[in-house]
Amino acid sequence: ATGDMERVREYLEKMSGHLLEIRNKTYVTGNELLDIILSDTMSGVCGRDQVHVLGEFHCLEQLEEMDLCTIFYNLLSNAKEALEKIEEDRRYFTIEMIKGEKNFAVILRNPVSESVKMDRKGFPKTTKSEAEYHGLGLKNVAEAVEKNGGEMELLGKQREFTVRLYFPRKIPIQGNESR
Repeated sequence: ATGDMERVREYLEKMSGHLLEIRNKTYVTGNELLDIILSDTMSGVCGRDQVHVLGEFHCLEQLEEMDLCTIFYNLLSNAKEALEKIEEDRRYFTIEMIKGEKNFAVILRNPVSESVKMDRKGFPKTTKSEAEYHGLGLKNVAEAVEKNGGEMELLGKQREFTVRLYFPRKIPIQGNESR
């Protein structure tokens, strides 16, 4: 799978426009790719104590690596953009894994500077001037989630934005894994 990691690394570098420093992993989720994306997007925006990783993210291994990249690179880039508009002492980012017997959910939360208005399709309305270019990231995320049998739910409440991803489990629960 080393070739796969190389492809993924190239993809991420193309997406972020700069070389990803793989050795510089700040956050440990239990999924190497997610560690890289999380460390790359959040370092410089949030202090270490402002990023909360809750749970073990091993079951993300059932997603194709490119889909995992598409989903988390886009969602974390959006969160980073929102965080940059907020005073540093009010910034936080939470990514949480909740596992059930047949499904698992990944929940991402971050504060937003203003309430998020949703459009008819359940996507956030853009605050950007080039509206037609906006939202492509989330549409790509939605496609990658659906391709893996999952669902995505976006919630903008008060001053917090939440993304919930639900996936059916393909990898059986190991004996020692907590539910």
